[in-house]
Amino acid sequence: MVRAIRALRVTIAATAAAGVLIATGRVTTIDLVQVSRDLGDQIAKYGISVLPSAVVLIAMGLLADLLLDLRRKRRLADTEAQKLQAHKATMRTVLHIVNNFLNSLLLFELEVEPLVGRESCEALDRLVQQTHDKLKALGDLEAVHEIWLPTGVGIAFPEPPPAPEVNVAKTPTTSPQ
Repeated sequence: MVRAIRALRVTIAATAAAGVLIATGRVTTIDLVQVSRDLGDQIAKYGISVLPSAVVLIAMGLLADLLLDLRRKRRLADTEAQKLQAHKATMRTVLHIVNNFLNSLLLFELEVEPLVGRESCEALDRLVQQTHDKLKALGDLEAVHEIWLPTGVGIAFPEPPPAPEVNVAKTPTTSPQ
């Protein structure tokens, strides 16, 4: 109810003014339309009565409300577009930083693979790919919807499909003798 009143506040004011215009013309001998000389001369010249003037007043109020609502919706859409643009820029920056770290981690993996074994390195490769895919999904969002996470408010995003399993032949590790 309050939302409808806010959306049509100019129309309501115009309707109230039209009601006053009509009531004053009906109850008293004062014709508010005739009060203004210029307006009164034009109305008298063209034979316009109080009732059509009231209808025009209400129509103008409705038009003003429609234009205000359109402008409000456009402003809201612009704000959401700016938020999304900022989100995408932030996520792409985060993706860049994390990718640099993950690439360094993969180089580190090459050095420690003989010590930890191929299976552990493959598990690390999967984690690196999953992290990359999740950050990319966040950066590619077309709309931002907030959700509650254990750490606070977060952003909902579709889970990327699982990466296909890589079947790598096990290479025997050689132990120094």
